[in-house]
Amino acid sequence: MEQIRSQLLTLCQQNCTGTLFGVTEQNESLVITLKDGDIIGLSLRNVVGAAALPLVQAASCHKARFTNNRVMRVDADLPKTAEILEKIGVNLSVETASIKPSSPNNIRSINTEQIRGIVKEATKKLFGPIAMLLIEEHFATNEPLTLQELRQRLQAIAEAADAPHLANPLISEVIENPLFNKLQ
Repeated sequence: MEQIRSQLLTLCQQNCTGTLFGVTEQNESLVITLKDGDIIGLSLRNVVGAAALPLVQAASCHKARFTNNRVMRVDADLPKTAEILEKIGVNLSVETASIKPSSPNNIRSINTEQIRGIVKEATKKLFGPIAMLLIEEHFATNEPLTLQELRQRLQAIAEAADAPHLANPLISEVIENPLFNKLQ
């Protein structure tokens, strides 16, 4: 597992986008999804998101493969990448200099006004006419956002629409939009 932890840290530091597929010694599948070095999806067996963290920490993987530019899943409930790495046993004390405090969640160069159009399109698709009210409420300011902040706002939109089960599809719809990738 130490080799996989090291590989995951390297992928985060290099701001990679894709999915790390692993196989545990119990022959269970581990899937870790990255977007620009930010861990955005996590699953082990059939446990997903933050609930999978303790299982991943205890898992012993013997094989792993990274598939570049393939985003398999997005989990809205994950903590920041540095916290995930610590929880699954990556020793950041030696490597911290390589992970900037605001990285890998940093997309500060993306203007909220630019994001708003992508969010508007995705929100209309999933929630219909209420979309504009939700966007006005959650994207009222034009301050720059980190990827983590964007995910939190999208999750809040789904909850405000009384459809928390649509948070992950909304997040996926936004961050997998080709225009979103061009804005970064």
